[in-house]
Amino acid sequence: MANLTGSWNPAAPSKTVKRASRAVRRAWVRQADLSADKPLTEREEQQRQAVERFTHWTTRDDWDALMRELFVRVVDGCPFAVGLFTHEVNRGSRRLRAMLNYNGGQDKALDYVARRFKLRHYQHIAESLEGLEPHERYDLYKIVSRGMGLPLYSLVYRIAHFVDPDCKAIVVFGGERLGGQMETHLKFAAGVLEQPTKTRAGGSAPAPEESRYGELIAALRAADPRKLRQSGLDEERWTEVRKIVTGLSAIQDRFPQVLKAKFALLSKLVDDPPPVAEPWGPHSRA
Repeated sequence: MANLTGSWNPAAPSKTVKRASRAVRRAWVRQADLSADKPLTEREEQQRQAVERFTHWTTRDDWDALMRELFVRVVDGCPFAVGLFTHEVNRGSRRLRAMLNYNGGQDKALDYVARRFKLRHYQHIAESLEGLEPHERYDLYKIVSRGMGLPLYSLVYRIAHFVDPDCKAIVVFGGERLGGQMETHLKFAAGVLEQPTKTRAGGSAPAPEESRYGELIAALRAADPRKLRQSGLDEERWTEVRKIVTGLSAIQDRFPQVLKAKFALLSKLVDDPPPVAEPWGPHSRA
């Protein structure tokens, strides 16, 4: 028997209409807000900071030589290294540059990567955290999603250049990480990245601008703006700080957040320097 306790509303939508409405809502895709001025959400800010922490930086401007040296010292023959990947421009178009570790004995992993890892995968890993998780012990990322061209749980060592944002690379590790050897290879990698630019073929030295950027970035990393403000700036210190700020102002937007913050503090010191500390004390004047 029909339930007659409720009243029928002819204006209420039927079940068929409701299902159709839900289907339309599911099919609708929100368009991304592409406004350049939109502030980062808390999650996006955490992701950006993680990218900077787990990205390894260099000032070397002999990029090709750097890639070859990293491959020889860190990848080639290592039992748990898969390869080194970067990109190059050929006739105006980008292509993946892969240096695979055929001396490492990981035939299955190499075959998988050689067949599946493409330029789009490399660009995604170099620029995004989607599908990546920080490693629990090392400054490396783990691949935790399928469809990225690498075996699951491969480890990624990300490299970027302080000055040239187009210079990026990744080293991929996989398989068993034999006791103590991962630390050794990561130290090798850090040592190669921190070396000064090599002398170029034919004996020519690196351009003065390239060498200067490297020196100024090293000085910025070593500076302690808070101590400088507390102790005051004598003429020598003020000159050093001004040299750092003036020399790096053109590339400050490319710095990771830690260096951006330090650069901003040094800039304030230049604009509003603290009083010079008087070594004889405030009560020793005649």
